[in-house]
Amino acid sequence: MEIFIKQFIFSPKFRLFRHLAFWVLLYIDELLSLFGLTAELEFPQITIAQLFLDMVVVYVTIYYLIPRFFLRKKYSIFLFFVFVAVFLNAQLYLWVESQYYYYEAEHLSIYLTIFISTCSILGLAIAFKLMKIQVDQAKDREQLIVEKNRVELQSLKDQINPHFLFNVLNTIFIQTKVAPDEASEAIMKLSDMLRYQIYDASDKELVSVATELDFLRNYTDLETLRRDKLVVHWDLKQDLNALLVPPFIFLPLVENAVKHSKSSSFQEEKIQIQLSVQGDRLSFACKNTIGDLSHDSGGFGLKNLKKRLQLLFQEAYALHLDKKESTFSAELLVDLDELHNN
Repeated sequence: MEIFIKQFIFSPKFRLFRHLAFWVLLYIDELLSLFGLTAELEFPQITIAQLFLDMVVVYVTIYYLIPRFFLRKKYSIFLFFVFVAVFLNAQLYLWVESQYYYYEAEHLSIYLTIFISTCSILGLAIAFKLMKIQVDQAKDREQLIVEKNRVELQSLKDQINPHFLFNVLNTIFIQTKVAPDEASEAIMKLSDMLRYQIYDASDKELVSVATELDFLRNYTDLETLRRDKLVVHWDLKQDLNALLVPPFIFLPLVENAVKHSKSSSFQEEKIQIQLSVQGDRLSFACKNTIGDLSHDSGGFGLKNLKKRLQLLFQEAYALHLDKKESTFSAELLVDLDELHNN
């Protein structure tokens, strides 16, 4: 029974029944009058109008005002619009009643009664909505922790696997004979990558953009060391070091570009990476030439990236993928408000 109650309150499949139960309990006296169990309604039209107005205020609040303002911590704007909604509701309901009743006295006491009644209904609806949001967010956090651990483990497997280490170490071995300075630098880059993955990012939900970019630069630098034709161009529009992002959030896009740019021809394998702020959104764009060589099957993959983005940002992000004849581009846009509230 307890399980059923929890499912009824929180499960999406019972949403319609929850809403019906909410309004039935609020208007139980009016419903009982239809069966002659309570006093008969003098003007059912007024009750229907009241129900309609209450439903409009409740659903506008829980499905628009709460996500748009309350969850983004814009509390003053949220309260302002709630007050306006309740005020208009009371005004309209008072106008409906005036079509059937004549009030000789001042309307203030009647208006306050309507206003308080609407506030009570709306307050109850908001409380239920926030409770459900809190439970849903707790579930999302649990999922996110599992997904984050999986992503970090996969990242570790992808970068610290025999194939990757063999290629990098083999390149470094060759460099020690022909260019010792470059070999030393490559060892430091590999060391920094492993340190970041194992220690710096493993126990953090957010990292600075600067450290994330350093990791990506080390990754692309090691790839360019192995592939003479690979050229990576970085374009940073602003100083974004103060921003925090989830670790490895950009890696799948860069990794995808590196793998799919491999070519057997003598032309350059180009990758262009841009990071900027566009209005109220953070933009990370990655564009690469499409090569004709096979690539490793490892890596996070764009499918897993989409799953992680959904857990992190719900609907406050956009991922645009565009494949043309010779190039592939990907752009990740994240709402800055959601990023700061992460």
